[in-house]
Amino acid sequence: MAKQVVSEDEQERVFRILLAEQENGRCAECFCPGPRWASVNLGVFLCIQCSGLHRKLGVHVSQVRSINLDRWTSEQLENMKRIGNRRAAAIWEAQLPTDFERPSPGDIGRMQQFIWNKYVEKLYYREPSQYFENEGHSVSRDASAATASTVSPAVTLQNSRQSSMGACERSKHVPVENNWFNALFAPSSERGNSHEHAHGPVAGAENHEHLQRKRHILAMYAQRNNSEASSDRLDTSPKT
Repeated sequence: MAKQVVSEDEQERVFRILLAEQENGRCAECFCPGPRWASVNLGVFLCIQCSGLHRKLGVHVSQVRSINLDRWTSEQLENMKRIGNRRAAAIWEAQLPTDFERPSPGDIGRMQQFIWNKYVEKLYYREPSQYFENEGHSVSRDASAATASTVSPAVTLQNSRQSSMGACERSKHVPVENNWFNALFAPSSERGNSHEHAHGPVAGAENHEHLQRKRHILAMYAQRNNSEASSDRLDTSPKT
């Protein structure tokens, strides 16, 4: 039975509500504001750079979709409603050391390692059942409790957010050899999913992933070019 794809208006409405929540309004990994991508199965919102790093984990770990470019099913949207950044952090970062220093958005290598440790190695993970047993069933109440008690102490998170916000701007000027471009174009063998002579379903899956990555990269360029064009218009506007 085909899964029901929601209308564009409904999809936009749901994401507008979800992104209005404070924690969802920034990337779940680097804390940069304005995420436009998400991991469907993990239920987290991501910036364009960290969404590329999530793709490197493989679709068996993180299934990345665009909030704007992709069409979503009702089931996928329900998962984003049910989890979200705050609840996900209460599970995947439950055992994050109190003195942990979150990688700068511009430090692609450390950020990739952090994301790998978080979702593949599960170094900071706590079983969801433990979380749900201790919390109520309201998503907003769960999120508030998670922020207050199950994630790293507030002071540590606040300091990390402040440093990440400044780094978001700096990461825009990182040279190409150090930014997301190489991370996305890394050979498939580096992702641990290499099948040199793949056939059948495996080859189809790899082709699908390749097309997804191409679309992802084109979206990155479009977003960056639009941003630069807007900036140019502002710079060349008449001074009064």
